[in-house]
Amino acid sequence: MAAAIWTSTTRNINSPFSQIYFHANGQVILLSPFVIFQIVLAIAIMLIVAALFRFTKLGLQLRASALAPEVARLLGVRVSRMLTIGWMLSAGVGAVAAVIIASGTFGLFPTNMDGLFVAGFIAAAVGGLESPIGAIAGGLLIGLAEQFILSYWSATLAPLGGIIILVLALMIRPQGIFTKSVERRV
Repeated sequence: MAAAIWTSTTRNINSPFSQIYFHANGQVILLSPFVIFQIVLAIAIMLIVAALFRFTKLGLQLRASALAPEVARLLGVRVSRMLTIGWMLSAGVGAVAAVIIASGTFGLFPTNMDGLFVAGFIAAAVGGLESPIGAIAGGLLIGLAEQFILSYWSATLAPLGGIIILVLALMIRPQGIFTKSVERRV
C-alpha cells in the first residue's frame, strides 16, 4: 500500500555520521562512527522502553493490559487505550529503526525492513515470545549462524540458517529456549 501511495523508488537519506571504517595497524576494523551511533542509539532506545515499562505508571498499565485485560479493566485501566498506546510505541520505535537502517545502507523504500522483521520474529520465537532476554539471545544466535553461513558457504544460504534454527528450536522447546514452562490447571 505504501508503494501505491508514495511509489517504490528508493529515496536516499544522508547519514548523520561518517561511514568510513576505522583503520588500525593497516587493517580495516569493521566499525565506523555511524555503526557506533547505531549501536548506542539501539541500546538507548532499548533502555528507555525498558525503563518505561518497569518504572512508570503507564508501563504498569501497559503490562497489566497485556497480561490480564479483564483484571486491568476491573482496576480502572482503559485497556483499549493502552493497546493503542502500545501500538503507537512500537510503530515509533520501528520508524526510528527504519530511518537509521535506511540512512546507513540501501536508502528508504517500502520493503526495506521486511527481512529484519522476519529475522526479528524468528529470533523472538527461538528465544521465547515472553522473554526479552531470550529474544536478544535468539537474535545473537541467529546473527552468528547467518554470519557463519555467509562466511563459509553462500550468501543465498544465509537466511536459511535462521529458519533451520527456528525449526530445531521449535522441535526441542516449542515455547522458546528461555521461556519458563508453567503448568496450568484446567
